[in-house]
Amino acid sequence: MSEEARKTIASILKRMSELVRKGDAAALAACYSEDTIVMSPNMDLIRGRKAVNEFWEAGFKMLGYKEMEFTTVDVVNLGDYAAEWGR
Repeated sequence: MSEEARKTIASILKRMSELVRKGDAAALAACYSEDTIVMSPNMDLIRGRKAVNEFWEAGFKMLGYKEMEFTTVDVVNLGDYAAEWGR
């Protein structure tokens, strides 16, 4: 995976941490692709941007998310795009 792709992903994850602090679920969801799949512990797969938005809204309302750090575990080159997974 190119260093440029890793830098781009790191920039997006930094932005996502800022959006968590702001409590902006819609802007967070916009950071994900339309066909995203989020694998959160002890939950069913979260598929698509709409479901990601609902996930973040619930996190802010029910769990009181205020701070979150995103850490990349790996990035895989998949041709014209990359896939990132992390914590």
